[in-house]
Amino acid sequence: MKMQCSTFSEDDPLSRAGKEIHLINKVDLLDRHALFFDFDGTLVELGMHPDQIKVPPRRIVQLRHVFEKIRSMAIVSGRSLDELDHFLRPLVLPTAGVHGAEIRFNNRVKLLTSNTLPKPLAEAVLRLGCEHPDIYLEKKGERAIAVHYRQAPEKGLLIRELIDQLIQGYSGVEVIPGKYVFEVIPADIFKGNAVRAFMQMPPFRERSPVYFGDDATDESAFEVVNEMGGMSFKIGSGSTCAKYRLASVTHVDQWLEILCASINPIRGVD
Repeated sequence: MKMQCSTFSEDDPLSRAGKEIHLINKVDLLDRHALFFDFDGTLVELGMHPDQIKVPPRRIVQLRHVFEKIRSMAIVSGRSLDELDHFLRPLVLPTAGVHGAEIRFNNRVKLLTSNTLPKPLAEAVLRLGCEHPDIYLEKKGERAIAVHYRQAPEKGLLIRELIDQLIQGYSGVEVIPGKYVFEVIPADIFKGNAVRAFMQMPPFRERSPVYFGDDATDESAFEVVNEMGGMSFKIGSGSTCAKYRLASVTHVDQWLEILCASINPIRGVD
């Protein structure tokens, strides 16, 4: 999805978020908002490999506490629903997986698109792993492939050139750059669609959306949230459509702690 919004440069002060984010620390205002969180790079630190991330036990407690209070909270991630359930167990939250291709609400899964990657293209992208064993190919069902080059960052430009060559001639397919990853995905799959879908459902409906995300795949969600008059938060550096910024996953953790404490004291999060 091509973004058509102004950018928030890297040198904007973090304090710009202070007043607005303080508002949703108030319990009486919390009921007016719907909260959306990206996973990797937002709720958990990025790992050298997608399977090597660690979810702090306190994060499970925080998410459970907030969800039990407002219900209008969802995870929006490039990972599959099964992966997210694995990392967040025992929680089973409203979730959008594969960048919004699939969403789950009230234990029902709905596909937001029937489009898949053309099989010849998928096979060609996957062969990059044989040609370059220091990159990692993550196949997300039939709908997306993530090409991770975190262990070979010097190959970023080369890998992008190879992917661009492979997708030539395939309409409706795009490449979304992330943090040491390129996502090859149908052009009608983006996180903004998932936010729109959730916002049409109770208890999200008629609330103001608040979205936290850290990379390019979150930009479409930022744009949708901005259109709805909500608050969008970029985690970390980089130009963005988001209105506000938090410095790191640690700052998200601190905000969740404050939010949980404003609901009522919780235990067992150390």
